[in-house]
Amino acid sequence: TEDGNELGKWISDLDDITPSTWYWVRAYAELSDGTVIYGNELGFKTKDSCFIATAAYGSILDRHVEVLRDFRDKVLMNSRGGQLLIGLYYRVSPGIASVIAESDVLRAVVRVLLMPVVLSAYILLKAGYIAFVSLILAAAGTVLLSFKYYRRT
Repeated sequence: TEDGNELGKWISDLDDITPSTWYWVRAYAELSDGTVIYGNELGFKTKDSCFIATAAYGSILDRHVEVLRDFRDKVLMNSRGGQLLIGLYYRVSPGIASVIAESDVLRAVVRVLLMPVVLSAYILLKAGYIAFVSLILAAAGTVLLSFKYYRRT
């Protein structure tokens, strides 16, 4: 990258990086006499990504993506079934995510479809299984009672 050619502090943005990948970066300066001075080499590993949610929300740092990533790490990774589901997801989701990322309409549709998933994951993480099941039962009861009430009228 060439982000500056004067004295001062320069910042470079790294685009198109891949989740769960190690990257190595090094700054350098070329002096007017052609001498090159290299800085220290620094390494960092990018976080794992929820590919589809990241494509839909536009950033791995979006709070919705963070909730899903926490749910994966704290809930799904603790069971064999969850680990199998994650493995399947990582095999099929990158291709789906690349299609979603290219369309504003698909991104919006997927965000709407992910709302109940993100909300459920959030409730499970913050309140636990009992609160989640209680909420589901209350919602189902409300729907059934509403359906029964409107059928009579």
